[in-house]
Amino acid sequence: MSNESYLVVPHEIYTDSNLRHFDKLLFGKIYSLSRQKGYCWSSNSYFAKELNVSTRYVSNSINRLKEFNYIYCIIDNSLKNELKRKIYINNAKLKFFSTNKV
Repeated sequence: MSNESYLVVPHEIYTDSNLRHFDKLLFGKIYSLSRQKGYCWSSNSYFAKELNVSTRYVSNSINRLKEFNYIYCIIDNSLKNELKRKIYINNAKLKFFSTNKV
């Protein structure tokens, strides 16, 4: 795996008028972070710091991405006293990811 860092935003998301520009940027960040394990486990605080916005803004954006079925989240509580959210890309919704390996 290369050390390059970039964001991928599929056409379906880029052209979706239901999403805000930040939602599209956040999707690209989530996808980038989920490439290795198939999911992203970053917190809203991490995204807020990386993208220079509030945690509330990140939370609202994640909720929009979930509302339009671009991502889904699973809470993993297998670790003692720690909840870990896993954010998955909904590959079934996106033609790009079902036909291309990025």
